[in-house]
Amino acid sequence: MIDITIFSSRELALAVWITIVLTWMCFSQNLRNSLGDILAAFFKLKLQILFVGGYIYLALPLLLFFEYIYLKKNIKHVLNNELLNGMKY
Repeated sequence: MIDITIFSSRELALAVWITIVLTWMCFSQNLRNSLGDILAAFFKLKLQILFVGGYIYLALPLLLFFEYIYLKKNIKHVLNNELLNGMKY
């Protein structure tokens, strides 16, 4: 059994609304017929280039900041260990 207390009320409300909209789309013939066209437009090359560019735009600074923070912490750890080991003699 899934424990739904891990989800906030906002997440549960979003799940309910998505379920309602998807059910409505399945029973509406006009929406069902146009769903294929919407998916085809979503996977066009021009839009995919735009989406990939957006992902790179978001991911590159995050990766650079992560590497900077990780390396900074790693360098501090190595230097502290070397200094402490050097002071024992």
